[in-house]
Amino acid sequence: MWGTAFRAYDKFTGEEVWRTDLPSGTTGAPMSYMHEGRQYIVVAVGSFGDEPELVALGLP
Repeated sequence: MWGTAFRAYDKFTGEEVWRTDLPSGTTGAPMSYMHEGRQYIVVAVGSFGDEPELVALGLP
């Protein structure tokens, strides 16, 4: 079972390089944007009994 983890993979090797647990399951595809030189990934989350919300993850 995949659960609520959000993962990043190395595109050449397929190795998992990072993961974090989200407050609920994802309900849409991730979106990426830049703000003041920093990249962010935003994903919609929510499930039955959990409020829907957007979660933003800042890349270093």
